[in-house]
Amino acid sequence: MSIVDAIILGLVQGLTEFLPISSSGHLVIAQYLLGLPTQDVAFDVALHVGTLFSIFTIYFSLLKKVLVKGLLSRDLFKLKNLESRLIFMVLVASVPTAFIGLVFRHQLEAMFSDMKSLGICFILTGVILYLTRFMKSDTTWTKDSLKSLTGVEKITSVKAFLIGTAQGLAIIPSISRSGTTIITGLYLGLPGPTVAMFSFIMSLPAIAGAALLELKDIPLTSARWEIIAIGVFTSYLSGLLGLLTVLKVIRKGRLELFTGYLILLGVWVLWKMA
Repeated sequence: MSIVDAIILGLVQGLTEFLPISSSGHLVIAQYLLGLPTQDVAFDVALHVGTLFSIFTIYFSLLKKVLVKGLLSRDLFKLKNLESRLIFMVLVASVPTAFIGLVFRHQLEAMFSDMKSLGICFILTGVILYLTRFMKSDTTWTKDSLKSLTGVEKITSVKAFLIGTAQGLAIIPSISRSGTTIITGLYLGLPGPTVAMFSFIMSLPAIAGAALLELKDIPLTSARWEIIAIGVFTSYLSGLLGLLTVLKVIRKGRLELFTGYLILLGVWVLWKMA
């Protein structure tokens, strides 16, 4: 893999991780077009770590408040404040995500080499996004939304579990993690800013856990540190742009804007690559 390849894949990962169009599916396509192997585990993990840093950057103030007031609370599991409630709900959501990831990991990863499934799932994601135009959701957004926990009180254990299940199913390539979790939250009646924040924060343990799971199987001598560093930095910067873009789209309640692109992409994959 060259430096140019690393930059291109970093850009693809960062821009598509948060937009509801599937980063995993786009990485498969990008690697195919660049003539690269589709399973470069060390590099894929690096790209996801880069986007993880993007979430920390955008939600830094909120995460700092949650960690200070939530984790240090003596009554963490009594849910006496919104910070404790958010931490608890992220833990609840992580249970089905971890279960699906650990139990069905290899079966779902095998789908990365099935271009027919890739194309079909792109089209399916596009259709699901289109259906959001018929949903009514509170998308009231203020300049303090990135620092506010308003709406967290509406997240119940059942809703958190269902959103976590959606996150787990998004292991399937070309099924968008952010799109699936945000749409699930909106269908459950959660406000747009709240479900967006919850979707991205609940992805932190999922991304970190997946990275650790993969890293244990990677011999350190095989790592190409220069390429990996470039991939992390590029995916981080483009991840910032992707995250801010999708927050703007959610604020306007226009997730269906990506429908046409995903359907055309799915049809192209079925025609060209399947």
